[in-house]
Amino acid sequence: YQVLYPTAKTKGDSVHLSVWPVVNATLVATQILVDMNQTRSFVEQILALREQKHIKVRQPLVSVVVPKLPDEYVPILLEEVNIKTCQFGNEVAVDFTMTSELKAEGTLRELVRQLNALRKKLKFTIHDQKKLLYHTTDINLDTLIQKNSDNLKKSTLLHSIEISDQTETHQIKVDAAELTATFED
Repeated sequence: YQVLYPTAKTKGDSVHLSVWPVVNATLVATQILVDMNQTRSFVEQILALREQKHIKVRQPLVSVVVPKLPDEYVPILLEEVNIKTCQFGNEVAVDFTMTSELKAEGTLRELVRQLNALRKKLKFTIHDQKKLLYHTTDINLDTLIQKNSDNLKKSTLLHSIEISDQTETHQIKVDAAELTATFED
């Protein structure tokens, strides 16, 4: 600040008391604002439809139909609503078909969220790389953890993941499955 202020072309004692420059309205890209407002409107409608069906945004879905939208706004829309593909039609509609792959992806995201919440509760920092010891009687959850261990380690700052029958420290519920977990150095 001390370096920039003396060279700034302002008058007076403080930059905070300076007069703001006048906006040149001819330089404002109004079409971008219109397109972004339309994108935001579609996002709100899709989120409302998800809420009606009680499907969290963490749960990915296959596709959505929206009225025409410029191509550069489609990735923004898809990221905001966690949907894989977009098609164009007359009105906003969401395909709520749940495949086993989508369900697994949603379960993994929920597990990552819960493990990171547990890390926060235990006051771990990003420098605290831990080993996760877990136990579950749910075969699907166990298979999911084993198949996605690299992703899970990266997303939850773990150096290893091991199954352990002795784990009773923290209870985690992921969808209908239960998991007991603890962390070690």
